[in-house]
Amino acid sequence: MKLISAKVENFKCVEDSTEFSINDVTCLVGKNEAGKTALLEALYKIKPVEIEKKDFEEEEFPRRHLSTYRERQDREPVNVITTSWELEEDDIEEIQNGISPAVLEGTSVLLTKGYSNQLVWNFKIDEKTLVEKYLNEANFDAAEKAPLNKTSSITDLVGKLADRESLTEKQSELLVKLKTDFPGGEPRDTVEKILNNRLPYFVYFSNYHQLPGRVSIDNLKVKKRENKLLFEDKIFLSLLDMANTGLEEIEGIKELEQLMMELEAVEALLTDEIKKYWTQNKHLEVRFEHQTGRPGDPSPFNSGPILNIRIFNTRHRASVSFEDRSHGFIWFFSFLVWFSQV
Repeated sequence: MKLISAKVENFKCVEDSTEFSINDVTCLVGKNEAGKTALLEALYKIKPVEIEKKDFEEEEFPRRHLSTYRERQDREPVNVITTSWELEEDDIEEIQNGISPAVLEGTSVLLTKGYSNQLVWNFKIDEKTLVEKYLNEANFDAAEKAPLNKTSSITDLVGKLADRESLTEKQSELLVKLKTDFPGGEPRDTVEKILNNRLPYFVYFSNYHQLPGRVSIDNLKVKKRENKLLFEDKIFLSLLDMANTGLEEIEGIKELEQLMMELEAVEALLTDEIKKYWTQNKHLEVRFEHQTGRPGDPSPFNSGPILNIRIFNTRHRASVSFEDRSHGFIWFFSFLVWFSQV
């Protein structure tokens, strides 16, 4: 399923972006405060990897129209994002296997989402052809088929069968099959379920999302327990996940040698990834330092286990703190960790 165009309206500073196309690489150009970030945030809410970010909130509605919107929001929740998708071969094949090869008219579908926070699909179904398919596969004789002629929808076909005083064996079998294939009574429901399952997840990663160069394990455990994790904390947990470990596992390691083995495994993995994508400098390696906080360090790094991330330059034979690298490198490295896990 490929996103080919989008339109955003009634969201933050964007009242109506008009439709814009989306290609393999799409660049948004505009002045500060023009709404570039708002467009990306609206797209992200279609199906975000962070499930808690999926809803459009009232405070995101354009402020100058908010008072008039409140008068009708319960009965008329407005739309925010309209997207156009081109179904790919795998999508069409799954729909064909689930229903019928002739069920959809065309390969393009529309998807909208607004302040009701419901995904709404718009597509055309050739139900008349679908009904004919089921009738033909039932192998009715003329008498069995006669009362079902001139039926143009699955709902109508189910209704006609259910309303009959008595059914032949073949008619009963068809009624059971229709109720099994379309438990909601509508082919549209079945197609929507398939499309929802195949709808891609969205990843949003801004320049503010950066992996911290130094982490207090104890402090991170407290924030995780109290459900107060920041985005950068989640990136660090993704980093641990890359090594198939976590906060509890690190704390449970009693031997320094085992801890170093686990950290070096992550170092090697990340170094390979950096050399693969960060072509500006092939001399960089990731290094981890595990130490105990010192009283003179700022809180929360003055006690308990502390993990430092450093970048070692094999050419200059020197390392610097991760946070002392360029903003571009920090962003790239942080994105690499996050994206590899989500």
